[in-house]
Amino acid sequence: EFASMNFIHSASFNPIAGLHCKLLFVIICMFVILQYQSSSYHGGRRSVSPLKFIFSACRTKCSKFLGCISLWFVLLNFLLITIVNPGLLNPGPNSLSVFYQNVQGLIPFSALSDTHPSLNINKILELQSYLNMNQPDIVVLNETWLKKSILDNEILPSNQYKVFRADRSHKTHPPDPLDRKKFRKNGGGVLIGIRNDLDVVSKEIKLGCAAEMLAVQITLSNGMKYVISTCYRVGTLGMSNHDSVIQAIRPIIAKKKPPKCFIIGDFNLSKVSWFTMSSSSLVEQAFVDSFNQLGLKQVISNPTHLKGNLLDILLTNFDSAINNLAVKDQDSVCKSDHFPVTFDIKCNVKRKKSSKRQVYNFKRADCDSALIPLL
Repeated sequence: EFASMNFIHSASFNPIAGLHCKLLFVIICMFVILQYQSSSYHGGRRSVSPLKFIFSACRTKCSKFLGCISLWFVLLNFLLITIVNPGLLNPGPNSLSVFYQNVQGLIPFSALSDTHPSLNINKILELQSYLNMNQPDIVVLNETWLKKSILDNEILPSNQYKVFRADRSHKTHPPDPLDRKKFRKNGGGVLIGIRNDLDVVSKEIKLGCAAEMLAVQITLSNGMKYVISTCYRVGTLGMSNHDSVIQAIRPIIAKKKPPKCFIIGDFNLSKVSWFTMSSSSLVEQAFVDSFNQLGLKQVISNPTHLKGNLLDILLTNFDSAINNLAVKDQDSVCKSDHFPVTFDIKCNVKRKKSSKRQVYNFKRADCDSALIPLL
């Protein structure tokens, strides 16, 4: 729509702008001639003809008049250029768009235990179709179920996103010492993707915690730092998992100048009432208390699961930067029992300028001469 709008504006205003440019050129030339003539007659000892005398008497007033007219035409042309090119008033986006979902596996459940599983092609195509249409700046996924044999560019195109992954392992999802039957070797996994065309520096923060958690620091061109983090927590895990998660978050938040932090993920805190900040579960209440101590606010209020529970939460230490928060309909992106969540982070982010590339015009190629060596 913006492209067609710009074309319409250009088509209607370009003739007017061209006419003003021509008039401006003529006026500036006359102004320069007057100034030149004024400087050539400053001696005053030469004989001056009547015509030159009249010209000399009028040149001062004409110069002032033409100067005012020139200034007016310059301002008018700048106004026309601004109207024809709205991009001058809006040079780029002022927010980072974020898409999140617990996708409940990007491989078939039947292939979950395979060392080299195949991807769920339907779900991958649905996800990539949404991303191509909406082009979110940041993609956050939970329960990817990915294995090392699956490449990043099989999930998100490498020319569009820089991918950070933490697939399930014994390190990120250790067995519960109180009940080792709760451990699942397969499943889980988290992913964060950052668009390549953002003028930012993105790097993973090494958490080294015994939890399925990932954090990426984004540094804008103006030096502002943001942290995007995600965590997938199996609901049956106990207090040791709580300690691991909080120990990973605390060093990020507890700095003298903490970055603006946004943590989104499926924490499976199903018994928490975020209105009263209480839970009947001791482990879940410990999470709520720890979030409060760290100054993190949970901002999602609608259910994110088909059973009506609020399992996927968004924690931040800078909630005023969040805009357009929305919980989407189930299966609006890809099939899952969790609903997608989208929101914007207000910031002055810039885009990288697209690099020029050489494109050959094969319509003008001399195909007959090219085929001679082959005959």
